[in-house]
Amino acid sequence: MCLSYTGQRLVIECKADPGLPDDFALVYWLVNSTFPEVAYTDGRVSETEESVSEDGRVIQRSLVFKSVTAEDFSSTFTCVISSPAGLDQRTVTLMHNHTARFPTPSPTPNTKPRREQ
Repeated sequence: MCLSYTGQRLVIECKADPGLPDDFALVYWLVNSTFPEVAYTDGRVSETEESVSEDGRVIQRSLVFKSVTAEDFSSTFTCVISSPAGLDQRTVTLMHNHTARFPTPSPTPNTKPRREQ
């Protein structure tokens, strides 16, 4: 689960350690069981290029939302890792963050606590 607001830019990272540095592995994203470029032909959501850590052990690929829309809250985002050791996947769903986005007003300056007598 990932909390987000409509209109927000969002990046969801997927990191995988497929084992030894010599292992061949692929990391990619699916949106509702299809590739992001097929699901979002307008390019609003896209994958970054695969990157590898300096030691060659961790592969990362991110899913980038230029602007989250209501449609995204009903979609399923799946990070897939494929290597000689097998296939693994993790699913992410976006949840609308209903907490206040603006600070709540503080008490007016002339409000004083009452003292009991």
